[in-house]
Formats: sequence, structure tokens, C-alpha cells
Amino acid sequence: MTNAVYLASLVNSSGSNVTLSGGVVGAGTGVAFPATQSASSNANTLDDYEEGTWTPSVGGTASYTVDNVGTYTKVGRLVTCNFDLQINLIGTGSTSSITNFPFANTFSAPVTGSVSYYTNLGVAVNFIAFYINNGVTSINFVANTANSVGVGLNGFAALGTSTRVIGAVTYPTST
Repeated sequence: MTNAVYLASLVNSSGSNVTLSGGVVGAGTGVAFPATQSASSNANTLDDYEEGTWTPSVGGTASYTVDNVGTYTKVGRLVTCNFDLQINLIGTGSTSSITNFPFANTFSAPVTGSVSYYTNLGVAVNFIAFYINNGVTSINFVANTANSVGVGLNGFAALGTSTRVIGAVTYPTST
């Protein structure tokens, strides 16, 4: 009976009915999406919402401190990934990229992300950011150093032992 009262209150003042299906739940619990996406053929239907964690990595034999964590929020096809990576010892890990992002970028060009905090980079920089290429789940760093005229796009050795980097990126992915 409580749900019936709740649903009846969704009829607008002109008397038009509101169509409800799947994902609407009782009063006070909000809108719920199923654990597995229920894909719609209509591009204007929001049919997916997901929050989760992921583990950023530079691969190889690198070791990390407790700050090695990533979170994401996916709304439809748009995902926002945040990460806080602190390398204890770089070992044979990559000095220029972070892997294991939870979804691949599906935009036809690279999407740039921002670094909000960094310390102990492999070299001194004036500017640092990163990009994620189409079809991949890893980022590559870009930077400008005191000795560089332009921005180095590939293989920029930003990461090393004791490096900490915090960043975020939003990009489209497949459903």
C-alpha cells in the first residue's frame, strides 16, 4: 500500500500519468539501477549507473604505499576516474604511464586528464597532465620542464621511486 500511495503522488497536476518501470523503488530509497545493465536501444534513456574502485598500477616489480587507490563513477557511457598513486619503489615499473583504468576510452581522439597533486617526480616540471588514448585503459603523462620548449607527449619519465600523483579524468566508454 505504501508503494501505491508513493506512485500515485507522481501523477502531475494536469492529470497526465507518469509511466514507471524497472528501477523505481519504494519511498525513501531513491532510484535503483540493476546490478547488471539493462541496455536500452534508445540513446536518450539513462540505463546504467555504477560506482566502484580500481587499482592503479605502473606494472613490473613496482611496490606501492597504502595510497594506491582509484575510484570511478559511470553514468551511462560517461566515466569519471580518480586515482591516488604513491610508488614506494619503481623497480621495473613504467616511468611514463599508469594502467588498469576500469574502462577503455571510446572517444576517437585522446582525452586529457588533470593532475591535482604531485611530489617526487622523476624530473622537475613546470606543468604536468596526462591523456588516455582511444581503446585503452592506461594513461600517458605529458609535461613541460625548464629545459623543454614544447610538451613531450610520449615516454615522458614522470614517475619514479617515492613519486605520488593524484589525478582525475572523465571520458566516454562503451555501455
